[in-house]
Amino acid sequence: MFSMSLNPTMLAAATGSMPDTAELTFERLCPYMTQKVAVKLVPDPQHLPIASYQLAKQLTDAKKNTPDLRIFQFDELRENMPTIIKNDFNDLRPGKVLLLNANLRRGLGDFLLLLPLMRALSNRFRIRGWSDQFGISTNSEFAPLLYGKEYIQEILPEFPNIDRVLHYDYVLEYGLHVDRMRDLAQINDWREIDLNISITPPLEFRKQWQPFFSYAKKKVFINWSSFDRRRSQSTNSFAEIKEQFPDAAFYASAFQNQQEGELFPGGPYNLWPKGKSIADLIAVLSFMDVVITTNTGVAHAAAALGIPTITLFSGRLYCWEGYWPDKYKEFYPSMVPIGLTEDYKIAELTEEEMTKKVIAKLHELLD
Repeated sequence: MFSMSLNPTMLAAATGSMPDTAELTFERLCPYMTQKVAVKLVPDPQHLPIASYQLAKQLTDAKKNTPDLRIFQFDELRENMPTIIKNDFNDLRPGKVLLLNANLRRGLGDFLLLLPLMRALSNRFRIRGWSDQFGISTNSEFAPLLYGKEYIQEILPEFPNIDRVLHYDYVLEYGLHVDRMRDLAQINDWREIDLNISITPPLEFRKQWQPFFSYAKKKVFINWSSFDRRRSQSTNSFAEIKEQFPDAAFYASAFQNQQEGELFPGGPYNLWPKGKSIADLIAVLSFMDVVITTNTGVAHAAAALGIPTITLFSGRLYCWEGYWPDKYKEFYPSMVPIGLTEDYKIAELTEEEMTKKVIAKLHELLD
């Protein structure tokens, strides 16, 4: 594990001064990493932001292309720290475990796919005589995804303070590889565990959004764009869908798009300016009758809520071999894939073919 402090030389060069404290955020590197980290010039033994080995390494590498991040540095902590669980815990004495964030660019879908593995790890701890609850450090925006999870004892931000870390006997860096998580939970076959993924929207966010959706009209959330541009659909396709369902209300939440009202002329109503967090997104999706999306992060979240989710597979398929999308039926009973072959490859449908299939499926779900 590593603590974070300021680099005096780089700090002076960047700011022309020598402040005692600088506040850092890494949102530019990962939109879900929103914690504001107070980093001190002279490290305070009681107030040290802690990073996992993997996260410290990734952020150090990121300095090459992000010069203003060079004002901070990482220092390895070797003494009086929790024991690191590497590949096995069978020979260790039972104790309190903290899962420590180890991946800078984990996406929303990636994180949700870890939930069955966390649940299986909890069961493994219980079988071995350990507590079946553990603490977890995660990208701050992902905290609502753990709402109500009985195996989570405490949720900490991406860089927890040392005083919280020292409450634990063991630290386990998690999330880099499915195979490692599978080995730790001693899963020989995916059929041995419950793969269902479900989340619950935080009640306070549901209450905030409820007045906006308090009418009987059918509500459809449609995400027509993706970080992978090859997945994005044209506005013409949306017009065809809207024409088929004139009585439905269509919504979107276009990432970092401040356009109020219709996203484009005749397009879905853009909710991004009204609520930008993952908690807002989950609450919004929970009110929908159907979700249509090319963005797999939105697809995972909507399907985990149990909402009928038409997921368009096109462009590049980001998969975890033998796990996703292979087990999508077990993960999400409400997910409806379009553009995915029986052997979990991209079907290479044209946009016209994709739109026809979406319209047919919408008639099944809304009529």
